[in-house]
Amino acid sequence: MNLAYEQLTAVLDPDKVAQWELDALRAEADRGEALDIYLLKGDKAPTFHEAWLQLMKNPKSPSGNVGSVAWLAEGIGIEDLQGSAEI
Repeated sequence: MNLAYEQLTAVLDPDKVAQWELDALRAEADRGEALDIYLLKGDKAPTFHEAWLQLMKNPKSPSGNVGSVAWLAEGIGIEDLQGSAEI
């Protein structure tokens, strides 16, 4: 085995490492869908177009800005107004 693997497994729970090794051996023996254990499981990030469409769904603010940018701009504007009122 290589050094990186040895260093990593040295700091992990030995029971989990043993289970992962058993799962890997079983997946290699069974093949097919059993190899799915090697696939990353997680939600895919939205594409640029999907993110843009989501931002465009948000209503415009009184300043004319759209989406999250509008929310952020409005918040900064409110903070500026509060800061100038304190003087």
